[in-house]
Amino acid sequence: MKKDLIPINPYTIQQALPQLKIHYYPEIASTNELAKQFILNNKDQQVQVVLTNHQTKGYGRHGRPFSSPATGGIYLTLTLPVTTHDLTSPGLFTTAAGVGVVRTLTSTLHQPAQIKWVNDVLVDGKKVCGILSEVVLNTNTNQVQGIVLGIGINYLSKINDFPSELHDRIGTLAQIAQATQCSSTTFTIALLTNVLAALADRTNPKLMTEYRTYSVVIGHEVTLNLGNQKITGRVQDINDQGELVLTSGAVFSAGEVVKLR
Repeated sequence: MKKDLIPINPYTIQQALPQLKIHYYPEIASTNELAKQFILNNKDQQVQVVLTNHQTKGYGRHGRPFSSPATGGIYLTLTLPVTTHDLTSPGLFTTAAGVGVVRTLTSTLHQPAQIKWVNDVLVDGKKVCGILSEVVLNTNTNQVQGIVLGIGINYLSKINDFPSELHDRIGTLAQIAQATQCSSTTFTIALLTNVLAALADRTNPKLMTEYRTYSVVIGHEVTLNLGNQKITGRVQDINDQGELVLTSGAVFSAGEVVKLR
C-alpha cells in the first residue's frame, strides 16, 4: 500500500535543517506577505521559512494571482537578510533559486527540468514551479531590510485542481512523485538544501554556466513583456548578472517571456 505523500511534517524539516527557523501553516493568505513581516520585525540574521500547503491569496509577478490549490502543493518563502550591497545584481537570487529547484527535481525525482527566464521551472514544457523574489524596505528609513524569495511547486496537485484556463500551460509532479514515493516532506528538505546552496554560490560564474544549460530561451526568438511595451527578438545569452541579452545587443534585467518560438 502506498503511503500518503501529501502531509508536510514541519518538525522533521526543522530537525533536518536546524540552521533555519520553520514556520508552518496548513493555510495562509500569502507566504511572501507574512515573510515580509518577519523580516521587518526580526532583528537577527537567521533565515526563516514560511511554509504552507495552501495559499488563499498567493500572487506572482505584477501582483497577478498565483493559483495555489489546497491539495498537494508546496508553497514556501525564505527570508534573506541582505544589504543594499547584495542587490547590485538582484536577478541572481531568482536565477540561483531556479538552479536549486532543478537540482532538486533531478536528485529526488530523477526528473530533468528546464528554466524559462526569469522565474518559471518547466517539465516537458509545462510550468511546475514559479519563483518570486521581492525586496523588503523599511518605510521609515527607506533602507533595504532583506529579500523574500517565494517558491511555489505543483507537487502532488492535480491538473483539475487549477482553473481551466491554466490547463494548457501548467503541469504537476504528482505522477512521478507517486512513482518514486518521495513525500512532500522529503522533497521540501531537499529543495531548501539545494536552494540555500545555490544562493550561497549565486555570484560564482559557474552557477550561471549551469543555469544556461537549463535555459529554454537561449537561441530562440521570444516576445518579452515589459509592462507597457513588448519587445521581440532572439535571445543570445543570459549573462553572469542573470540578465537577458538579445542578439540586437539589448539587455534586460526584468521582464516576462510571453512567447517562445
